[in-house]
Amino acid sequence: MKSEALDMLKALKKIITIAACFLMVMGTSSRIHAEDAQSYAARSVQVTTDISQSYDIRTFYIQNLTSNTLENVHCYDANNSVDQTITLQPNASVALNVYVGSAKSTSLYTEYNSEMNVIASNDAYYMPVSYIADGTVVQSSTVVNRLSTGATCSAPKTVVNPNNPSAKYQISGSNYKQVSFGTPSVEFTYSRVARNPYTSTISYVDQDGNGIGRDSFTVTEANGGSFTPQASLTGANGRSYQLMSGQKAVSQSYEDGARNYTFRYQLQENVAARPYFITVRYVSDGALLNANTYTVTNGKTVKVSTPATYTTPDGMEYKRKSGEDAVISHSFEQGMKTYTVAYEKNVTNSNQPYSIRVNYVDLLSGRTISSKSVDVAVNKTVSVNVDSSIQDGDTTYILASNQAKAISHKFGNAQRTYNMYYTEKGKEVESYDVSVVYFDITNNRVLSARTVKAELGKDAVIAAPETVKDAGKSYKMLNGQDKETKHSFYSSRRRYIYFYRDVEDTANEGTVVTPNTNGNTVVTPNGNNTVLTVTPNGDLTVQTPNGNEILNEDNNLVQEENNTTPQGDGKKDKEDVKGTEDVEDNKTALGGKDKASADYTAWYIGTGCAVAALFGLVFFFMKKKNNKKSNENA
Repeated sequence: MKSEALDMLKALKKIITIAACFLMVMGTSSRIHAEDAQSYAARSVQVTTDISQSYDIRTFYIQNLTSNTLENVHCYDANNSVDQTITLQPNASVALNVYVGSAKSTSLYTEYNSEMNVIASNDAYYMPVSYIADGTVVQSSTVVNRLSTGATCSAPKTVVNPNNPSAKYQISGSNYKQVSFGTPSVEFTYSRVARNPYTSTISYVDQDGNGIGRDSFTVTEANGGSFTPQASLTGANGRSYQLMSGQKAVSQSYEDGARNYTFRYQLQENVAARPYFITVRYVSDGALLNANTYTVTNGKTVKVSTPATYTTPDGMEYKRKSGEDAVISHSFEQGMKTYTVAYEKNVTNSNQPYSIRVNYVDLLSGRTISSKSVDVAVNKTVSVNVDSSIQDGDTTYILASNQAKAISHKFGNAQRTYNMYYTEKGKEVESYDVSVVYFDITNNRVLSARTVKAELGKDAVIAAPETVKDAGKSYKMLNGQDKETKHSFYSSRRRYIYFYRDVEDTANEGTVVTPNTNGNTVVTPNGNNTVLTVTPNGDLTVQTPNGNEILNEDNNLVQEENNTTPQGDGKKDKEDVKGTEDVEDNKTALGGKDKASADYTAWYIGTGCAVAALFGLVFFFMKKKNNKKSNENA
């Protein structure tokens, strides 16, 4: 009986344990949210929420999870802002924005048949942040403002106003703000920063463009600036000038930026008594062969003898045409003038033989690779076959396209030099660069340089302006230069130099660029003790009291290296040529050897033998001594 009671107690204990477990499971399941419970069964409608676009709106999305049209889907929120029935198309989604006002939060319910969904709103929204300058929004962004944290936002310290891009705008106050949830938007205000005044310059020039003075005026952001020129002034050179008519005061706004204004004045002296120059040009069929300039002073007459013949740098000889003046006479009263003397090619019947020169030129660089001389007998025609390829060290050059494969020269032809152009093997040249250099003779320096591309099949146009500017100063081209030149593609020249002077350098107003009969161009500036010479290939040498300077490949003036060419008597600088002897190729001079260069071979051999014999004797005596000691010890 006692055991039966014990068994009943054990059974009751099991029942109580099972009941407790059941109650725990039921209690847990009863706490599952409605929308989570529905996950255990197939649902037709799903409700989600997202960040809204405004502080008083909450955004929900109602989605049809089926491929059927769902009608009469009832939607309503906890605040009674929304209560409506919608139709959902198959697999479609509908956005629903619920106004919450000051309530901040809500929940959305949906009912379809017996299926119910409910979800709390995502209490966050995109808050606009605006950057305002001069009352205009110049920049904007957004930050997320959340119920749990609010929002923080920062702004740049400066902004650009598109309506006034040159002005600088700086933030007013702090560039950081922290706001609470429900704040509609945030604004940062910017103020324009006052800018510093600047200076515009005034240049006074005479009727010829020469600088005679300078001035300036201040320009402020508030009022701009203005300047009224003087009616008359005394230039830096001490001369008197009068403002030319038609010129008036100038004014500008701050936004115009720093400028330079030029006012022209008329010299108030007897200009008619000032010296001037005339130019004599030698031409053939319209092509300029040479030009010389001559200064004419008051009360004087200049006489110029024109040469009967003229030979160009390439060896072409011209003669003065019949009827052209052998002497040009020009008096001061005639005024500035240019004379042109016509020439024609000179075909001579001289009975003296001569030589022509054939140069092989690298088309890309203009460098002469090699050359040869060919004799021309009296009344004969020579034909020179041009090599299809030549060798220069390890480099092979090929005759360029469009180049003749032979040269025919008839005795008496004025041309004495022929250039044939080659390119590196495998590197056909279709274009190359030609340098154009603007040189300042006032300060003996390069103002600037640029390149012009020469292209196969057409001439390149080399042009230079009448004036150039550098570091706020103006420079005027010297007289005697053509402002435009045509450069043939097949030419060895790779640089053209134009000479300028500072407009305020009145000492060089009359300085002229003068071509010489040898093909060089010479400029002799006043006041800086230099002579500038340009070769037909564009190489510049500047002779100065401290030695020569040359223009290198980068168009920079550098000191010319010391010349080791023998001087007048055939001796090199600091070289003693006494006791020297000319030696033919592959032959050795007899006698007269310099001690420093004598042959010491026999001396070395004899000395070597003597040293070897000495070592032998020392070894012999040492061995003999050792043998003697050995015998005594025995």
